[in-house]
Amino acid sequence: MKDRALEDRDHFGAIILCGGRSVRMGRDKAWLTLNGETFLARICRIATEFAAEIVIVAAEHQKLPDLPPRITIVRDFAPDQGPLAGLLTGLRCLKESKPEIDTVWLAACDAPFVHPNVVRHLTGCLGDHDAAIVTVDNQVCPLGSVYRTRVESLVGRLFDGGERRMTELVARLNSQPVPAASLRWLDDSLQFLQNINTHDDYRHLTSAD
Repeated sequence: MKDRALEDRDHFGAIILCGGRSVRMGRDKAWLTLNGETFLARICRIATEFAAEIVIVAAEHQKLPDLPPRITIVRDFAPDQGPLAGLLTGLRCLKESKPEIDTVWLAACDAPFVHPNVVRHLTGCLGDHDAAIVTVDNQVCPLGSVYRTRVESLVGRLFDGGERRMTELVARLNSQPVPAASLRWLDDSLQFLQNINTHDDYRHLTSAD
């Protein structure tokens, strides 16, 4: 049975987290550039290929770069509480404004190498699962993975109970693990997993550009 999100883009969304403090980078990673385009704008632009609705979860007073049209910006309801809070913020936004969205890709603004076919493949792996989670050496990669929006209630319960770890969410979900190695036929160098976290990461990226 084919996954509806693959066939009907109207039911697929993206949540992009960009409200972190960027302590190791020392500057807002949403504003880093690749080929003259900010990371955040690049991720949004590519995500429009597979997502009908894109929600950016930003910090309360965070200034954002220019973005493609029809991007929804929502402010993190629990600042500095990590990606679990950001995911909950994004899911609540979609539940209120776009209830027809039933599947989302979750990403961070420091991973600029979005691969639409990887996202589509992950969606095809979902079946009846709550999530399709990328794994590397049996370690889960919650960001860059795909979730059903129905997980919002569990995310809320975990957060209200004091949990802040995305790995704990994944452990509680009925999820389908997808080994990164199985995705090399789509992205041979697995660039979609690359995070730019430090000055050295960014220097290496731009020197190779």
